[in-house]
Amino acid sequence: MIPATGWAASATEILERVDDLWRGESSFAEMTMEVKTENYERSLKLKAWSLGKDRSLMIISYPPKDRGVATLKVDQDIWNYLPKINRVTKVPSSMMSGSWMGSHFTNDDLIKESSFQDDYTSSITFEGERDGRRIYEITSLPKMDAAVVWGKVVMFIDEATLAPNEAFYYDEEGM
Repeated sequence: MIPATGWAASATEILERVDDLWRGESSFAEMTMEVKTENYERSLKLKAWSLGKDRSLMIISYPPKDRGVATLKVDQDIWNYLPKINRVTKVPSSMMSGSWMGSHFTNDDLIKESSFQDDYTSSITFEGERDGRRIYEITSLPKMDAAVVWGKVVMFIDEATLAPNEAFYYDEEGM
């Protein structure tokens, strides 16, 4: 485990801690996802629970038209619940590369086992105070042989807790 504030950590050590936090025995998170494309912008608020690496549930709470839409992952299978029609559907393998909730994430992104240290080369690109918080800014670029979607990931990590506060995912063109 990485000691608290005052200890100079490497990007790899910090991201190992982030991976451990994300892949803990169980977790709960409330998140906001901002989706920006050439044609539209969209904001989603969701709650997410996980149990180990094999079980997770995400429920959309905003916008109102999507409230209650849920995605359940058990092992390598994904189901979606659509409250407007009160129906659960299993996501077929042919749809695994399809967009999740209009974002750049795919259904496959939700189930694949990956880690930043395996898939990305990362470096600390800023360390200090920003918006009244001490943070590490870590920029991760994919390794040549990594089967990843993102051309770059930038994370802001709280220096005291080593918990991620924000993450920005960019495609290969930096968008």
